[in-house]
Amino acid sequence: MYNTKKILILCNTLRKFKINIIEFKSMLKELKILYKVGIYKNIKTVWNNYFNIILREVYNIIYH
Repeated sequence: MYNTKKILILCNTLRKFKINIIEFKSMLKELKILYKVGIYKNIKTVWNNYFNIILREVYNIIYH
């Protein structure tokens, strides 16, 4: 279970980047796929910087 603080930070991050929950789920699914195949380290070559920043923030909130 995620604690309340992490959930609030996640919601604020999504709001800051104007992302709705459907887009977020899609991004998270894509991130998990990339992570499984080992190309998360090279994510900059896959997405543009804007998307990369969002994913990195979301990833850090959820997994750290």
